[in-house]
This record gives sequence, C-alpha cells and structure tokens, in this order.
Amino acid sequence: MFEFLFLLGITGGLVTLAVVRLITSRFPSGADLAQLSTFYYSVPLAILAFLSINLRQMTFLNEVAANSELAIISLRYVCVAMLGIEAGRYIGRLMGSARFSYVFVVGEAASYRTALLTCVVLMLFPAGIAMFGLSSFLQGYAVESVAADGDAGTALIYSAIEALGIILAFIMIMRLSLGRMPIKPLFWLSLAAIAIIFVIRVKRLEVISALVPLAIILFAGRSRGKAAATRLLLGLGLFVMLAVVSATRVSERLDLQTVIFYFLSEGLYAGHSLPGIINRIGINMTDYEYGMRFINSLLAFVPSFLWPAKAEVVYGPDLIFEGISPLGATTMLTEIVLQGGVVAVGLFYTILGLFFERVGRFEEGWDEMVARGHFPARFGIYLIAVSILIPHFRDGVVPALKLALQGLAFFMVLAAVHRQKD
Repeated sequence: MFEFLFLLGITGGLVTLAVVRLITSRFPSGADLAQLSTFYYSVPLAILAFLSINLRQMTFLNEVAANSELAIISLRYVCVAMLGIEAGRYIGRLMGSARFSYVFVVGEAASYRTALLTCVVLMLFPAGIAMFGLSSFLQGYAVESVAADGDAGTALIYSAIEALGIILAFIMIMRLSLGRMPIKPLFWLSLAAIAIIFVIRVKRLEVISALVPLAIILFAGRSRGKAAATRLLLGLGLFVMLAVVSATRVSERLDLQTVIFYFLSEGLYAGHSLPGIINRIGINMTDYEYGMRFINSLLAFVPSFLWPAKAEVVYGPDLIFEGISPLGATTMLTEIVLQGGVVAVGLFYTILGLFFERVGRFEEGWDEMVARGHFPARFGIYLIAVSILIPHFRDGVVPALKLALQGLAFFMVLAAVHRQKD
C-alpha cells in the first residue's frame, strides 16, 4: 500500500501542477498536456485495479487489467515518464534562449495562399465521403464503410479536418497581425464543415484536435485572469460534453455516475494495453522492439500503391495487442515500454520534455511578433505538437508521429516557412 500511495502522490502531484499551469499560462505547454495525457490513459485504471473497484461492472474487459501487481508496475512506468518530462523541461531551460532561424510572415500573399489551400482541403470532404459511401457515412458513428476504398475515405475525411484546424488557426494569426480577418467566408465555411462532420459521425478526437489551435490563439489575446477563468469553464464544459457524447453513442441514460464513467472510459479502455503488454513481456510472450515503431512511423509515409506490403510491415506488429486492447486502443506509454522497458521510457519522455520546452520558447516575444507579422517556425511546430501529436498519444507511436509530421508538412506549405537571412 505504501508504494501505491507514494507513486500515486508523485503522479497526482505532477498532474495537478500541470493542470494549474495549463489554466494559468498564456500558452498551454505541450509538456503539461503530455503529463495530463500520460496520467489519464494509465493512472485511473491502475487505481481501480489496485483497489478492486469495477465501475458499473464495465471497467475491466480482461483479467490482466484488474491485476493489482500489474497496476503497481504500471504506476512505476507512469512515474518515470512524468518525472522524465520534468527533467527534460529543466534541461531545456538550462539551454537558454532560442534562435529563430526559420520564420513565416503573414500578409496579403498569405491570404491568397490560404484561400487556395482552404478550397482544396474543403474539396477533400466530398471525395472522402464518396469513397466511404454516402449512405454508410450518414448512418453515424456505429456504421463503418463496406466499400473497397472505405478506409482511404475515412483517412481523407479526418486528415481534412485536421488540415482545416491548422487553417483556422493560421487565419486567426493573420487577423491578429492585420487587424482584420481575411477570407472570412472560408473561415466560417471551414468551421461549418467540421461541425457537420461532428454531428454526423460524432468523432470527438479529430474535432477537438482541429479546434485546439484556434482556441490557443484566441486565449493568447486575453488577459491572464480572463483566460484562466475561460479555460476552467471550457474544461468543465468539455468534461460534460465528452461524457454526454459517449453516453449518447451507446444510448445510455444520463446520470452523474454515467457521466463520470464515460469521461474516464476512453482512458480506462486504452489503459488496458499497458498492464497487458507488461504481462506479456514478463511471461516472455513478446520481446522488446528496440525502436522499431519509430522506423515504421516514417515508413508509413510510403504510398500503398508503391509498396503493397506496407500495411503488413508497418501495422503488422500491432497484432501483439490483440486480446489486451479493447476496441483496438493502445497508448504512447505502452508502446514506449515495448521499445525497451524503463530505459526507453526514461529516455523518450526526457527528450519529449526537452522538445516541448524548446518549442515553447516563441512565447517570450509573442506581442512583438504579432505587431510585425513575423513569426518563428517553431510556433507552427508547437501548434502541431499540442493539437495533433499529443491527442494521438492514445493511438500509439506510428499514428501520432505520422499524423504530426503530415500536419507539419501542411503547415510549412501554408505558412511558406523559410530560413531567415542573417
């Protein structure tokens, strides 16, 4: 019990500190969001497993997830990961100020470029829906496509949503610097497209991911007190909305217990993969991968028509999660454990904390950047990291890195990122 309480105290203290900083900081730190994600997808399940609490008799979808000894081991990994993030942040601060070698400029030329790319992205929706199958698409969340190109259609639709999220944020950046909103009709049309997809398909992750960059920029223009209060209210509203949407998708009756359970459910079910993989490594059912998934995240960019065996090579290793990952969900922490145990966890999360600390260095001169319409490229990296990379921690290494790199490439084209002359 002492070790459980000790580990829970460390992880709980770190996540509380992260939440406070997220509410009060001008720009939410990617490191704090990573802390919150790591905690949410691992700790609630570990607590319920250790205390043998089976909420609504629906918490544990396999016996391994209810094992109290594995819950303690899971908490150890979470603790190493969260402390690693803080260590990385500390190292990043010791490195001092950042150099802004790559920049982007907002102006009239950016407006024309943004309008063109917005039209291109909006046209991806009808193309993706046609590939998915219109009748299947309109039937909502629970109905998957039976068309031969259904998976490609799904990928096209949700890639377009994330691209629109980047566009919305970029338009808002231009509004701050130009004093007016360019291409306003396309801005509202993009928001409407995202809303329509959400209403029809009830996909939470992609829609939230798309709106995060816009929210970040809107909050940055407010006073600290107003921003903190609004974030707190928005966070509570989001808490209720996500739970209500989850319950609605399975036609549950709404009450307080249902709201709490469905708010935790995504973390609980994705969290199954961590004790599951710890158990399989422990009984020699699988071995460490030693970084293979990072290589696969780069190989995932090769088009399937050029490499017919891509799916088998890149996603074939996911078979290890069969039987331990309800609904096919895994987490970043689980897959890092699979790469090399505690050493891999400590190394990866320290680098992650360092990365977020250095990327966030744009904040020091933000007001001057807005006035000049001249921004460092690392601000774009920051937006992609907090809106795409971290939300996809629930999908593991390959999807998170692939989608983040894909979003970054789109942002570089949209913003015309270039090297600054000395």
